[in-house]
Amino acid sequence: MRRLLWFDAVAGLAVGLALFALAVPLAPLFGYSLPFARGLAAANFGYGCFALAIAARFPASAGAIPWLIAANAAWPLVSLALVAWVRDSATALGFAYLAGEAVFVGVLAGVEARALARLRSAAPAA
Repeated sequence: MRRLLWFDAVAGLAVGLALFALAVPLAPLFGYSLPFARGLAAANFGYGCFALAIAARFPASAGAIPWLIAANAAWPLVSLALVAWVRDSATALGFAYLAGEAVFVGVLAGVEARALARLRSAAPAA
């Protein structure tokens, strides 16, 4: 579980930082406004910070893992809303980015949920 939490944190931080750094050239490629691209960057970076806090404190932070999983599970729905938001301006690449991120994060939520279930089943009864 620890490695998975670190992977999640690094992925969120890396995507957030990359989107911040590349927002100006990526926004027109994706058909996003610059504020929209920066908003995506902020959302990813903020999530990465949240995941980092949990990973750095694991196992003491294990009680927060369901919140992390819930955030990941909600992201595909958020992505649908984002697609609707940019439907008139996004390019095929912009739609593909949102879809790819939604799939990646949704799969990650499932993997984390299974890892948490295994962790809980392996824990000794109190």
